[in-house]
Amino acid sequence: MENLNKEIKNCKKCRLYETRTNAICGEGGLDTKLIIVAQSPGENEDKEGRTFIGSSVKILNDLIPLANISRKTIYMTNLIKCILPKYRRPKNDEIDSERL
Repeated sequence: MENLNKEIKNCKKCRLYETRTNAICGEGGLDTKLIIVAQSPGENEDKEGRTFIGSSVKILNDLIPLANISRKTIYMTNLIKCILPKYRRPKNDEIDSERL
């Protein structure tokens, strides 16, 4: 996982690297049974270099304990690892570059 995260942080497979501050790696338990995947990091995530920290995840953070789940036991990541300019939808080539 360490090698994969290093590759993600240095990725230049599509144009999104030009406008990001950080490429965001997933976080959480690797032996988990629950994975949450968002579309892409937001502004806060891009600035801080961590996933799922923006204001939009407040509800998620409130609901996780209600389900008797610890955030530490969930793996959370994004389909696209870089912030999307003007929060637009990802383009097909950007999605495809994530698979390479």
